[in-house]
Amino acid sequence: MNNQESGIPVSKLVILYLFDSLGITLNEHQTVRILTDHDWANYFDVKENLFELADSGMLETHETPHGVFYQITPSGKSSIEIFYKDIMLSVREQISTFSKANRDELAREADLFSDYIKVSDDEYRVTLKILFKTRPTFELEIFVYSKEEAETLIRNWHAGAKNIYQHIYTELMKG
Repeated sequence: MNNQESGIPVSKLVILYLFDSLGITLNEHQTVRILTDHDWANYFDVKENLFELADSGMLETHETPHGVFYQITPSGKSSIEIFYKDIMLSVREQISTFSKANRDELAREADLFSDYIKVSDDEYRVTLKILFKTRPTFELEIFVYSKEEAETLIRNWHAGAKNIYQHIYTELMKG
């Protein structure tokens, strides 16, 4: 049986292959960005296919206040094992190379959340979080007085969250 007989379009197989190759949970934004930046799928197909793959049980979803996170299920893995040859070899190689080079960074990226909201004309509330399996394990809320300060905090959070967390934890654990 080929993928046409199974009803699984190649675009869905590419998404499943990406998740299988990475072996990590990704948020929706990451998934769309990766697939469209590399021309492995277009935006609308990715959005529709993520929903359909989750609905069919090939991807598992975790909805959080920080967005929807996806991971491949055993059913999705089985589909890839059966139909992976229906994905062009060059695309499989590109995805495998990308996965090896970017897995750790993508996992760290998915574990960080940051956002800001304007509270008043001259005040912004910045929320910075470290997530573990889509649940917050560390959270900071900081008030700043300009949009530029809020954006700087977010940029610096993504660059140094691990060190910031370690420093605060160490300081708090001092006896």
